[in-house]
Amino acid sequence: MLTYTSEHVDSPEVSMGDMSDDGDVAIVDLSSSEETDDGSLIDAYPPSDPSSPVLGTVRPGRQASVDGFLAGADVRSPGSEDGQCCTICFESWSNSGEHRIASLRCGHLFGKSCIERWLRGREQRCPQCNAKACRRDVRVIFAKSLRVLDTTDRDRAMEELDREREARRRLELDYAVVQVKCQMKENQIEKLQAELRALRDRVGGGGGGGGPENGAEGGGGSPRPGEAEATAKLSLHCNLEVSRPGGCRVLEHNAWLGMLVASQPSQNSLFPGHGVRKINTLDMRPLQFVSLHQKQIRDVRFSPEQRDLLLSVSLDRRAKITNVCGNTLVQTYECAAPVWSCAWDRDAPHTFYAGLQSGAVVAFDTRAGCEPLMQLEGGSPVVALRHVPRGGQDGAGGLLACRLADCALQEVTGRLRAHPLPLHGPFVSADFDERTRHVLVSSRPSSRQPHAQHAVCRLRRAPGPPGEPDAPPLAAEVVQVFRGGTSQRVLSRSALVPHPLRPDAPLVCASQETAQVTQLWDLASGECCRHTGRLRARCWTPAR
Repeated sequence: MLTYTSEHVDSPEVSMGDMSDDGDVAIVDLSSSEETDDGSLIDAYPPSDPSSPVLGTVRPGRQASVDGFLAGADVRSPGSEDGQCCTICFESWSNSGEHRIASLRCGHLFGKSCIERWLRGREQRCPQCNAKACRRDVRVIFAKSLRVLDTTDRDRAMEELDREREARRRLELDYAVVQVKCQMKENQIEKLQAELRALRDRVGGGGGGGGPENGAEGGGGSPRPGEAEATAKLSLHCNLEVSRPGGCRVLEHNAWLGMLVASQPSQNSLFPGHGVRKINTLDMRPLQFVSLHQKQIRDVRFSPEQRDLLLSVSLDRRAKITNVCGNTLVQTYECAAPVWSCAWDRDAPHTFYAGLQSGAVVAFDTRAGCEPLMQLEGGSPVVALRHVPRGGQDGAGGLLACRLADCALQEVTGRLRAHPLPLHGPFVSADFDERTRHVLVSSRPSSRQPHAQHAVCRLRRAPGPPGEPDAPPLAAEVVQVFRGGTSQRVLSRSALVPHPLRPDAPLVCASQETAQVTQLWDLASGECCRHTGRLRARCWTPAR
């Protein structure tokens, strides 16, 4: 029998020759020995090789594991690797009897008789983890069979799955909160737009009949000039700094989005170029900057159909369509020369025109790729393009192309025909009012005219000879000509501004470089009604 002790043994079965010189105690074959009264000898099992009595040595005082002794003797049960045997005796445990399965407080499993013998020694510790233990900690496990499964990978996968589920739950919650906020913002925008329309109708006397609030007589009739001056005034609404270094060139307003865009160079040295700054017109608060082109932007226009699409042209020979709500580029169109101006076709909203520095006007269809549909040649740069939709009693309409040297209305439906306007250049800008169908053409001072001129015309179709199959030519009837300053070096753009009290007579707004002011002329009276300084924003407010 194998016998083990952790201190000196005085048994007659062990001779001094079995002791090593350094005080080690030998484990010898004591198969005939029995357990002593003090419990110093522990019964074991026969070795695999009876001819070799000495199996190993243990230094006194050192905590040793029986695994080491049996490993040195090469005594190991075939099922020890599967966790089906006692780690003290390496025999399979049972579910009944003295060697039934039991555990300590630390959770390690042993045969009940083996662990009880082990704990009767001086060191009352677990043979595997060396944790303190006593016989009171032995707990019998009631099981018919015991099998240990390695579920490490499964447990790790389940933990990752729980984390992903928790992250998904948080994202769904955040998404729901954002949806609610978005719906609240949409409701607020609709409410503000309704209030804005109501205020515009109230101030302008539009639609339903005027009253004492807007100074109109009868059902929306236009007041007399004296009454308009007495009931309305121009006041400063706010000052807004778009770009401190300057460089802002063109503006475009979108009433449907409540947005104003202003072109300006990028203020980030890491990302040079040019783009537009979005401005919220509800509170006149600047929003984010959207980079569009590498060179200066010469013109921007919002689409009349898809109102969140912005058309921009630049000196980098490109025309781009951008979604201003998502700040995403939709399409890029290459041109043969730097682009100075652009316009959407009001009759065919999927078509737009680009005026080049070479004098040509190129038409593109957003449904047909990036290739141009047609090209109208010219001799000087196209400074302004405006599309005049067909309407009125004579059905006059076409593309108003304003070049430096000439200004003409080009009919683009049917046979292409150009109708020059009876005005003198050099021209700098052109504008069109859809409500009154007035055309505004501005020219700078020259040897023929010492002052800048702003001519307001009304298009009409001249009577043609009877029996002519083609439509008679278009003619421009000059309504008013306003004189500006004596110098103009900047190609500033004039505009037709709706009158707050006279829907049929717009105001003419133009810059005067000589006095460094902005002038407003009343088309009905022909008089200059206001001189304003360098204002960033203006609005009409009714007098109280």
